[in-house]
Amino acid sequence: TDWFNMAEEENNKYEPNQELIISYFEKAISLNPEYVEVYWRLGSEYQDKSRFAEGPSRQKYLDKSIAAYEKAIEHNKDKEQERYYYSFLAHAYSDRGYIDKAIAAREKAILLKKDVDGLAFDYWSLGHEYEKKGDYEKAITLLKKAVELNPDWYNYQSLGYAYKSMGDYVRAIDAYKKAAELSPMGLNYSILGSVYKDSRDYVSAIATFKKAIELEPDDYNAFEEMGSCYKLTGNNRKAEAAYKKAYELKKISDKKEEIFNKLSVKDLCYAAITEFGKEKYKSTLVSRYLNRAIELQPDYALPHYWMGLNWLNDFPWGWGAIKELERAIELGYNNADVYYWLGESYYLQLLNSTFNIRFKKIGINEKNEYVKGFNNLFREAVRALNKAIELKPDHKNSYLVLGDIYRINTQYDIEKHTYKKDA
Repeated sequence: TDWFNMAEEENNKYEPNQELIISYFEKAISLNPEYVEVYWRLGSEYQDKSRFAEGPSRQKYLDKSIAAYEKAIEHNKDKEQERYYYSFLAHAYSDRGYIDKAIAAREKAILLKKDVDGLAFDYWSLGHEYEKKGDYEKAITLLKKAVELNPDWYNYQSLGYAYKSMGDYVRAIDAYKKAAELSPMGLNYSILGSVYKDSRDYVSAIATFKKAIELEPDDYNAFEEMGSCYKLTGNNRKAEAAYKKAYELKKISDKKEEIFNKLSVKDLCYAAITEFGKEKYKSTLVSRYLNRAIELQPDYALPHYWMGLNWLNDFPWGWGAIKELERAIELGYNNADVYYWLGESYYLQLLNSTFNIRFKKIGINEKNEYVKGFNNLFREAVRALNKAIELKPDHKNSYLVLGDIYRINTQYDIEKHTYKKDA
């Protein structure tokens, strides 16, 4: 347990040492060869390392990841957890190119599920494995189940791709249209336009590319594709105009990239903050500015602070905000706002943890881990918010969030007592 906790502490640092984490997990296993959770976490670490490796090194990390996941399943006694281990194993098999094994593991994970939580993703993943085998009929059956369970745009887009691969353009267009309706962004309409073009419905393709351009006026690819459709219909004048616009936008894009690479850290931060202040801002653009600023000056606190806010706004349940805000504080950004947002980030994690403890169908051992995690999150949230109040005694929002945290903790004490009795 001590080695596991040391690995967890290292993992929560802003720049964790992955080799150290792995060594701690391996030490924990050497002392307890049946430590299921450590095998699972070790498999995750090796799989993560494989994403940044190539060739034989990547294969080596994936083999170690697979071996760890298989050990977790071998020693596991909690049937509720087993489905998660098979899901991770399926992913590792897939990355390694073992498609049949990936299918078998994913099907096992589906069989073990007693509820629909996450089931759409399993069907989506299984559908993609059959796509890799070229079995598009089976893929479509599975992707339709994913759509039924979770009618989100990316599931419809995957279904559209499978239909297109079979040459069924009518159903492919229906699926891609649904994806574009659910997520009306330029890229989705550009993809739909390309399918119309491939099906030789150039009139619909042109109308769809116009919609894509309406949403993303700087998309030179959409202009180029639209020009191609005009040319195929014999409208050379409009084709030339579209190609010319695509060329101009490409030059502007290249120039912007050149200017971007010359921006100072101060200019990059200003551009990020300006974009962040817009009513409909682009989080990806904010991240791009701030990542470049951090790359140029890693020890400058301001871009870490704004990156934390961007994470918090874009993905509030993740740890990205906490790591960036703690890094900003470490680099000397010491005011009430940074501590408030740090406390708010821990508070959101606390809500997520509370949900898992009360409603997630998991075993008592995992629930106890969530209990420990809740206590840590509670302490960190209270510490950050008290610091914000210390620096600015009239910081109203800090008092509001702190009050709600104490309210949650009071309710939670009752739940914690229940779990002790269950154990």
